[in-house]
Amino acid sequence: MPWLSYRIGWIALSQCISSALLVVIAFADGYPAQVLFALGLAVCFAVATMDLALDALAVDIIGPNYRAIAAGLKVAALAFGGLIGGGVLVGSFDRLGWSGTFLLTAGLPILTLFPVLALTRADHPRAITRARPSLWITFSRPGALRQIVLLSLITTATISLIFFSDRS
Repeated sequence: MPWLSYRIGWIALSQCISSALLVVIAFADGYPAQVLFALGLAVCFAVATMDLALDALAVDIIGPNYRAIAAGLKVAALAFGGLIGGGVLVGSFDRLGWSGTFLLTAGLPILTLFPVLALTRADHPRAITRARPSLWITFSRPGALRQIVLLSLITTATISLIFFSDRS
């Protein structure tokens, strides 16, 4: 989309692709499971691409002091949308049917596109003034190995507690 800035163009294109694929799914009732899986996977790729472009945009337009707050708000909004939106869609499935549910789902990315299009002027490429990111530099920082091991242990313990705590 050449009339949009680089990242907003990716966001808009990805959202349009995900909506178009959801419209196809809306009329794919009775398609083989393999086709539905492929369409669902394509939707996931489109949404993941949009998310990467949105994160890149956020890093550039949100100051370093506010990035943690913005990231927290994004995760909270995703959780809220997944719980409330998913619940509403599942609860409405009997009334809306397969096609209606997926058409409604296809409309949601288009609605969320409008606020993003308003950010076109804020999206400008920043000058590269620092070295490229490097895994070697990241892992060679003092205490990095300790942080990674500790984070891995905490994550593994948490997942184990959640998934294996009620097994008899």
